[in-house]
Amino acid sequence: PRARTDFAMLNKNTGNPISLEGSTWVDIYCEEVWDYYINIIKDLALRGVDEIQFDYIRAPSRGNIASAEYPHNINGYDKVWAIKNFLKKVREETKTYNIKISADVFGWVFIVENDQGIGQLIEEMAPQLDYIYPMAYPSHYNIHFLGFEDAEAHPYEVVKYTLEKGLERIGDTNCKIIPFVQAFSYDLKYTDKEILAQIRAAEDLGIKGFLFWNAANKYSSVEKALISRVAK
Repeated sequence: PRARTDFAMLNKNTGNPISLEGSTWVDIYCEEVWDYYINIIKDLALRGVDEIQFDYIRAPSRGNIASAEYPHNINGYDKVWAIKNFLKKVREETKTYNIKISADVFGWVFIVENDQGIGQLIEEMAPQLDYIYPMAYPSHYNIHFLGFEDAEAHPYEVVKYTLEKGLERIGDTNCKIIPFVQAFSYDLKYTDKEILAQIRAAEDLGIKGFLFWNAANKYSSVEKALISRVAK
């Protein structure tokens, strides 16, 4: 929102746009911003795009959050309301277009029962989505998650537990879960073995489809994993 600071989250101490997680953020309550995105979606749908996948569809999770102000939140709604109603408006205004709507969420959003202050609550998001993509990277869980000495060393168990919780919580909505698979090394080296373990966790729950993520765009381990699947 550098060009339109009136759309930005502000630092309540200075009145200027606030930088969190290395970026300035739009005010998630600003309905002019909602309409801007919706108009882009409609245009893309007419050009043949078949799915819109929202990333960073949340409030900031790190930084000087206590100083953040949402000037468009004149009614004092919580962040869950903002995310839910944005998605609801997207759904309503694009329902006559041949396009799917999806969103990325943190893996722990499937597990914790509140929004942790970022507005992502699975029960409120899922009814408005065709697909939801949990970033259930084992490297990003508490080291002793599920009682393990090192949860990152147990990709099958961590991913399966997360997806089980997600399936329970989305209930009988039409939203489908498609997980992001950790295709990068963090504290531990992740090879084709760990990649396949995550895929197996999803498939053992009847989930069809998966995405891979590696910020460096290095997918040699993914290639090896997929070749081994085809060879079976």
